[in-house]
Amino acid sequence: MNGLTVLPSIEFASGRTTMEAATASGDTPVCYDLKGYVTATLRLEYSVNEHVTLGIGARNLFDEYYTLTDGFPEPGRSVFMTARGRF
Repeated sequence: MNGLTVLPSIEFASGRTTMEAATASGDTPVCYDLKGYVTATLRLEYSVNEHVTLGIGARNLFDEYYTLTDGFPEPGRSVFMTARGRF
C-alpha cells in the first residue's frame, strides 16, 4: 500500500543488580537482582497526503512484565494513535 510505513522496534536489557541506599540510621544497603527483559513495539504510519500522517501502534506488544527498579513495574501493553500535520 503506497504511503504505509511499518516501524518495528525491540528493546533489550540484560539482568542487573540494583542497590537500595543505606539510610541515616545506618541500615545495611540491600541488593536486588532484576531480570533481563525484551519488549517489542510496532507502529504503522500512513501518509494521507504531503501534509498529514496518521499512525497507530502498540508498545510492549507481548505484555512483558519487567521492572527497572525493584518494586516499580513498568507499564504493560499500551496502544496509541498519532496524527501529524506539516505546514
